[in-house]
Amino acid sequence: MKQRFLLSLSFLLAMAFSIVAQTVPQGINYQCIVRNDQTGVPVTNQTVTLLFSIRSGSPTGQVDYQEKHVGSTNEFGLINLVIGRGQPQVSTFASINWSAGSKFLTVLLESSPNVFDEIGNSELLSVPYALYAQNGGGGGTDNWGTQTAFTNNGLTGNGLANNPIGLAQQSAQSGQ
Repeated sequence: MKQRFLLSLSFLLAMAFSIVAQTVPQGINYQCIVRNDQTGVPVTNQTVTLLFSIRSGSPTGQVDYQEKHVGSTNEFGLINLVIGRGQPQVSTFASINWSAGSKFLTVLLESSPNVFDEIGNSELLSVPYALYAQNGGGGGTDNWGTQTAFTNNGLTGNGLANNPIGLAQQSAQSGQ
């Protein structure tokens, strides 16, 4: 009984891992150096708050999604974040309709409590693996249903219901 339970548990865990392995990561890597807008000097080893907006159609278009990130810069003023893993403010990252026209990313930095200044705006473009996937990853077309099975002396039939593929009768007698 214990062995059957362990086997069932192993099977369920394997299925769970295979399902998780097939999901597309929901996020966009983002990296920037935060600088003092007066001096241009990097803001080092400080906690900063960034607000990201994904907009439709133009840099001032409708906000499809917005989230807030609170993070720390390193000794160079660098911060690394994943858009889609912050605190959602408008909608959810998974609900963005990526096929509905061009998208723009607006980035705002909190300069004082609840006051955000725009520090950047850019159109989101394709990444190389998306361009590769657009054409099926290099796979050719199949023309399913138009194939013909060619046979030699060892095979008979063409694979259709009225003429299935089979092995040709050999000259050996039964039992030899």
